[in-house]
Amino acid sequence: MDKLVATVLFTSTAFIASGCTTVPTSQSTASDTALSQSQVVTFKLDESVRGELTSASQLNYNNGSRYKVFQLNDAEADAIVQLDMQSSFEGSFSVFNSLNERIASGSPARFQTNDLGPWLIAVNGDDADNYGPFRFKATTVDIELRDRISEGEVVNGWLGENDETTLQFSVAETKLFQIDLRSDDFDAVLAVNGDQISTLEDDDGGESENSRIVEALSPGDYQIVVRSYEGNGGLFDLEVAALDVEFATNLDLTVPSTVNGWLSTNEEKTFQLTVEEEQLFKIDLRSNDFDTKLAIMGDQIATLEDDDGGEGENSQLVEALSPGTYQIIARSYDGDGGMFEIEVAALDVEIDTNRELTAPAVVNGWMRSDEDMYQLTIQQDGWYVIEMRSEVVDSVITLRGSDDFYAEDDDSAGGQDSRLEVELAAGVYELFAQTYDGGSGQYRLTVNPR
Repeated sequence: MDKLVATVLFTSTAFIASGCTTVPTSQSTASDTALSQSQVVTFKLDESVRGELTSASQLNYNNGSRYKVFQLNDAEADAIVQLDMQSSFEGSFSVFNSLNERIASGSPARFQTNDLGPWLIAVNGDDADNYGPFRFKATTVDIELRDRISEGEVVNGWLGENDETTLQFSVAETKLFQIDLRSDDFDAVLAVNGDQISTLEDDDGGESENSRIVEALSPGDYQIVVRSYEGNGGLFDLEVAALDVEFATNLDLTVPSTVNGWLSTNEEKTFQLTVEEEQLFKIDLRSNDFDTKLAIMGDQIATLEDDDGGEGENSQLVEALSPGTYQIIARSYDGDGGMFEIEVAALDVEIDTNRELTAPAVVNGWMRSDEDMYQLTIQQDGWYVIEMRSEVVDSVITLRGSDDFYAEDDDSAGGQDSRLEVELAAGVYELFAQTYDGGSGQYRLTVNPR
């Protein structure tokens, strides 16, 4: 395995304010200050360097602070150098290459060497009141040069300024993966590309300014892209872990069943449910990650949808389904992704499916969003009472017969229940059970002589 040599200056005590970028001159370049050879201290890797900022040290006309300049000569090309300081004052580093370009600053300060050595390193006080003794040391560590990462691995890498790094990642079986990009040097931006998915991207989904993507990935090849939000470079850790979560890969539902699934951002997932006999079903869609939205489609019904019919932002549909095949669709209301649970259960409620009635008659029915039509036979002339009662729908009953006979009622039975009291001749009638507002739910229909 190739190794990229990095140079790290270790800290035993942290007295420095991180991120200070005071430069040695008012123009922020090393060349604008006339430094004699005696003013520049040369040091090597693995050497403990001591110094002191005093009132006699070089003056930064920017803010009145003092600085001292050191020169590093022996770093290998393309090494990573990290500068950390132990001092009695608040200060920072400024690093310049041989072209007088400032390539790093702060405390700690990190930079990648190239062929433009030697490097001038200025130790700065943060302001005019910060000076005193200090010490720093340079050591080397190995950074892996990788173009591929595997499940369960952590890769330590380096990102150049205004650059990006891509690592290949292969998935053998569908799993839920957590991919973390962490850095103390830059605001991490993480992206995942692949033929099986739309591009996924995250900025601050991890802790602080770190990035995290949690996604179910199917078998295939993916590219994990490491970027910086503002173009800064530095060290990073990239970790890929498979989460111990089981979720459904078979989209055929049985009764009863409870399955776990995963929705990607702006995705929907369609399950198939086959009903053998007409029953009343309760279907729940639950998630702690997103606001659920549930739909049922089929040739036997109009499309049914629910947003928050369950607890909290969960969804629930209760519906009588006749024999056939249905599509149960899990969605997110606002496009967010995450884990979900879908549960299908048959309720122990008797639903009458016979549509041919002879008075007297009692029907326990389930109203869908349209209407239920019954054929009612009256065997004997007389007065009859027809009632439709429900705790969940606003009932409406309509009766049609020969010779343009027509009768209708909405709320005569009290509340939202309906009642017809009519004189009927013997014969066959059409009796319609309906709802006023197109709702659905259980109802009871009775036909009795008065």
